[in-house]
Amino acid sequence: MLLETQALRQSIALGDDDWESAVLAAFHRLSKAEQRLAADPDTRFEEWEQRNREFHRELIRACPSRWLHHFLGILYQQAERYRRLTVTRKPIARDLDDEHKGILDATLARDADRACELLAAHIRLTYEAVARLPPDLFTPD
Repeated sequence: MLLETQALRQSIALGDDDWESAVLAAFHRLSKAEQRLAADPDTRFEEWEQRNREFHRELIRACPSRWLHHFLGILYQQAERYRRLTVTRKPIARDLDDEHKGILDATLARDADRACELLAAHIRLTYEAVARLPPDLFTPD
C-alpha cells in the first residue's frame, strides 16, 4: 500500500496533461467494465481485471522510478487471485466505481494527500474483504 501511494504522490507531482487524459480514459473504460461486471461477475471478471489494472497503472505512470513500477507490477499480479475472490464472492459491500471515482477526482484535482488517502482505503478494503472470505478457499483440496 505504501509503495503504490508513494508512486501516486510522485505521479500527481510530475504528471502532465497527457497523463491526466490517460488516467481519465482508463477510468472511463474501468467504469464501463464495472457496470458489466455488476450484471455478470463470473464471466466479466477478466475484462474488469484488465481495466482495473490499466487504471491503477495509469495513476502511477508519471512516477519516474522504473523499479517501483516493476515491483508494483509483481505485487499487483500476485494479488489478482484475491481480487477475483473478493469481486466475485463479495464478502463485504463495496462500491468499486465510487472508490475509483474518488481516487480519480482527487488525482485530477492534484490533491495528493486526499488521493493517497483514498487509494490506501481502497487497498485496505480489499484486504478486509480477503480476511472475510471462508478459510476453506485457501486450503488445498
